[in-house]
This record gives sequence, structure tokens and C-alpha cells, in this order.
Amino acid sequence: MKQAMKRISILISIAAAVFAVSCAPEVMTPDKSKLPMASELTPVIEINQETNYVTFSVADQGVVPIWIFGEERIDGKASKKYSYTQNGVTLRIREAGEHSVELKAYNANGISQGSQIVTFNLENTYRDPFDPTPYMKAVANSWVWDADNAGHFGCGPDASNPTGWWNCGAHDKDGYGLYDDILTFDAEGNFTHDPGEGGTIYVNWGSGFKPEGHEAEIASETDYQAPVDVTTSKYTVENSWNDAGIEEIYLVLEEGQYLSYIPNSDAISSNARYQFIETKTSAIKKNLALVNANANIAWKYSFIPYVKEAGPEELLAGTDPAGKVWVMDSETAGHLGCGPDGSNPGGWWSAGPNEKAGFGMYDDELTFCPD
Repeated sequence: MKQAMKRISILISIAAAVFAVSCAPEVMTPDKSKLPMASELTPVIEINQETNYVTFSVADQGVVPIWIFGEERIDGKASKKYSYTQNGVTLRIREAGEHSVELKAYNANGISQGSQIVTFNLENTYRDPFDPTPYMKAVANSWVWDADNAGHFGCGPDASNPTGWWNCGAHDKDGYGLYDDILTFDAEGNFTHDPGEGGTIYVNWGSGFKPEGHEAEIASETDYQAPVDVTTSKYTVENSWNDAGIEEIYLVLEEGQYLSYIPNSDAISSNARYQFIETKTSAIKKNLALVNANANIAWKYSFIPYVKEAGPEELLAGTDPAGKVWVMDSETAGHLGCGPDGSNPGGWWSAGPNEKAGFGMYDDELTFCPD
């Protein structure tokens, strides 16, 4: 019995050894002679000339291509990926002209020897369709000059440096008919210019704006204030792309309209375009900073939301002809009381919250009207 058990144990050990050998993974040794040759790869470049999407593939079987773009700009930005290891990768190359990509490949034996430069041509520069709506919503407000801060007004050589020649200090233009102007835009494209209590705007003598009664200032090359009425017109928001491929956003007024100050004829012409200094809509809502630039000079305009200070009458009666309704603040301690004088009106007695409920007081309504 013991001998039989011993033979069985030996047989099991031999079988286990054979099984282990038969299940051992086969280790593959790379064969350099089977490396893909980059020069022999067959690239296939498919281009949609309307959208500028380009699909990069190779016709070769058994290899994975490596598309190396280097400094090439992908979708308008420097490529975050140095290479794409995919057959059939689709990318958008926005700029027109001839482009190139370096092609390598790999298989189970390693990466190809050498590389191949593949060129392709795009007929047009692609730009996303422009939607002005977010910008029109951002400017939909009433605005006044940011007079409390230096740099709210100025001029310079170009849009990149609009205060390089002169930078207006805080309230430096008090008394020039600027700071009481109110500019109102709505999200539907309507623009209202209100010259404020003074009823005037500030005008450069050489602007070509020639209202009656200011011939002397124009002749003596002196800037002046011109009386104007409240005007309502249309505005648009447009975009363009500069030579560096950077999008610029513009507030565009109708011909003859102006933003509080008229520096030159361009500002009241069909070229009255004001570039947004900041294009983030969240920033525009807080500060409407613009540049009006031509070949000779750039002017900066900086506005902040207009906050109307209510006087005592408006605080009491509001502005609605129906008036403003008041009730007793019954839930607050001290809403009713008496005392020795006006400086201590609750000194003798002060009502607690709802202390006089049921006395016919808390449902009374007092209405004051603007008249």
C-alpha cells in the first residue's frame, strides 16, 4: 500500500512539472530585422477643406503610426501633445498654407528606423462662427466714466498701449462735460447716450464735429464742450482676427454716434469701432474698457456700471406713480415706543416683537407717492 502511494505521488509530481513547463509564457525576442521602415510607410492624409479637420492614417498593416507635430499648432494652440500614436487620428489645423508632420511607426519589434516628413496643404484659415450674444449681454447696463481711478482715459500710439502718451489721473477731467454722461446698452442692440445734467460732451477741436457756436474754439485749436441731446441708436459687437491669429472683439456704433468724448473724425464715422481691452465677459460686466484706434493714435475709454443714488423722496416714495407701501415692522423689538425726546424715543417704553398684535395696528398700510 505504501509503495503504491509513493508511485502515485511521484507521478503527480512529474505531471505537475510537465504542466508547469507547458504553461510557461513564450518570451518573444525582438527582431531588429523586422522593425518597420519609416521611409516605406504609406501615409494617407484626408482633409476637409471647409472645417480644416485633417485625418492622419497609414495604409500599412501591423504597425501603429506615430504622428509628431513639434511646433505645429493644433486647433489654434501650440500642441499639448508632442505626438499622437493612433491610426486615423483627426485634428483641426486652423491656419491656411502648407503644413508638415513627422511620421514614425512601431510594431512588436520596436520603433521604426528613421522618419518620414509628410506635407499637406490647407486652402483656408478656419475661424469659429462668432456669437455676439454673450458680449451684448455683458454690456447690457448703464455706464459712467471710471473717474475715481487713474487711467480711465488717455491716449497712446496703438491699441496695445492706449495710455502711453497721456494717462488721465483720477477726476482730472472734472468740469469737462464727461463724468455726468450716462451710456446705456441693452442686449438687443440699442444704445442711448445721455449727456447728463450738463447736457454737453467733450470734443477735440480737430474732430470734424462742428456744432454751431464753436467756430472760435475750432479756429483757435481749442477743445470745447458741445451741447447735445439724448440720442438713441443701434450698436453691434463684431470680431476680427489679427495677423498673429488672435481674435479681437469690437463694440461698433452707428455712423455719427459717440461715446462721451469725440477725439477725431474716425470716432463719428462708419469706422467707429471700439476694441474691448478685456474679452472675458465676466470682466466686461465690471469694467467696460475700450480702445478706439486708427493709424495715428489710440484713445482709451474706461467705464463702470452706473449706480443711481436715491434721494430722500425716492427712498420714501420710490419712482412708481403708484407709490411705495409701508407697514409697521412688528416683528422687531422697538418698532413702537415712547420716550422723553427725539434722541431717546423708546426711553420710557419700547414694544417687544408683536406686542401690540390685536390692537388694529399691524395691518395698517401707509402709501407715499412721488407727487
